[in-house]
Amino acid sequence: MKKLFLLSFALICSLISQADSLVTLPTGVTAEDYTLIGEFQVLNNTTKEFEKKSRSISVKVAFNGSDVYLAGLSYNFPNAYVKGTIEGNMATFASGQLVGETLFQSFYLCGIILQAGAVANNDFILSYSAENRSFSYNAGVGIMIAEANVANATKDEDLISFVSSASLSPGAMVDTPVEAPENLSTHNYMFTATYMRYEKDDNQQDKLVTEDYQSSVKVGFNGDDLYIQGISEYAPNGWAKATKNSQGQYVVPAGQYMAFVDVMGLGQLIRHYYIAAIDNSGNLTDLAFNYDSQTGNISTSQIIIINSAKEAPAPYNYYRNASFKKMVEKEATPSKPTLSFSAASSYSGLSTEYMADIFVSLLDTEGNPMMSDKVSFQFLRVKDGVEESVVFPASKYRNLQADAIELPYGFTDGFDFSSHTIYFDPMGVDELKTWTRLGMQTIYRGNGIEHRSEIVWFDLASFWQAMATGIDNVSTKMADVRCGSYDLLGRKARVNTKGLVIERVQNADGSIAIRKVMKR
Repeated sequence: MKKLFLLSFALICSLISQADSLVTLPTGVTAEDYTLIGEFQVLNNTTKEFEKKSRSISVKVAFNGSDVYLAGLSYNFPNAYVKGTIEGNMATFASGQLVGETLFQSFYLCGIILQAGAVANNDFILSYSAENRSFSYNAGVGIMIAEANVANATKDEDLISFVSSASLSPGAMVDTPVEAPENLSTHNYMFTATYMRYEKDDNQQDKLVTEDYQSSVKVGFNGDDLYIQGISEYAPNGWAKATKNSQGQYVVPAGQYMAFVDVMGLGQLIRHYYIAAIDNSGNLTDLAFNYDSQTGNISTSQIIIINSAKEAPAPYNYYRNASFKKMVEKEATPSKPTLSFSAASSYSGLSTEYMADIFVSLLDTEGNPMMSDKVSFQFLRVKDGVEESVVFPASKYRNLQADAIELPYGFTDGFDFSSHTIYFDPMGVDELKTWTRLGMQTIYRGNGIEHRSEIVWFDLASFWQAMATGIDNVSTKMADVRCGSYDLLGRKARVNTKGLVIERVQNADGSIAIRKVMKR
């Protein structure tokens, strides 16, 4: 989360400093709502191959005499305008227009054409219908619209995405995100499933990878309608709405629009979230939930897809064996958490950040769900041979209002604390090096009775000794190390995660290799 804050701050500063280079509307010109339906080819930074991505979104278009300002052609910055000129049935746009920036690079929209056996830049053209004020594009016209990291893209490594086809018509998308009824009564449910994703093996062949998944969601009933909030971890405020059919199942129509998320908070990088089931042929279909009125539990035998498009598969998440169990407050002993500790260079490379990767289970020791709002956790340390609670001082953690010892489940301050990562470097490395062990314990207060989990310990003494060899190969040899890729929110990175991720890989000798990877 800290890294995301720094990245967002850098983005803001970058956009402010380069504001004159981004296309903006002239004073007095008002944009209209349009619907864009398009096909894109987007670079997978892992496989170095372009993958088909469908997109149906609302965008903005503005007219000023013969000038037109059009958004949506940039895959990564769909709200960014490019400026063109309409003449007859054509709208021509200059190549190399800046559409956005990150801390690491700028993004441009270029026209790409094969000329004399070499790639050259050229103005790109969209067809325009004055009768219905619509635009259309197909790559078959010969000039490819490409998103690139240089203004004059002439090499494969410059290219980030292509527009295969696009149509823009007046009027916003008919679909709007599902909204729950006002005053809907909800209850906490435990969502468990098998998460599925595909990764490339050593031979660059697709390999199915599965992992257990759990989260807390909210469920509410309103007549024959069922509402579930939080199925997608990337759009936790998004609702899915299912309606009871004649067979007693609750059905979500395929491609239901759940939510949109402004990823960076800048209004330029928007993600759209749709929900459906996916059949054996790869088609989106209605999602049917079974409801057990005796237990209040909900389940489905279908594979749930959280999608970035309404009609064609372009997944964020796949879930199999999904079930939603009603959480009942009762006395219970929480199962032990998972803890590891690691180090990584800051973005500037001038300092080292120290973080704990954690996982707090919502299951008790008997495998039953616990009320998430009754779950908390704390850290312990051994210093000078004395075991004591870790105190996070507000004087060192900028977003804490008071010193903190016990943290509620899912706590985040938007900077140093997130649901899966806790940063310890504000304590100061000299202080941290006096700790020989770091522990963690889950606390549950069901029915007002407190129970604590077994303490999980991490051997910091061995960690500091290993640090002498450098942070890129920290030997931990701890059973609780959680290897894999993590995004900047501290969550396990999915196959579609874009941007900077931290990868941790356990080597054959038990050591943990840590590296940063930029995924586009």
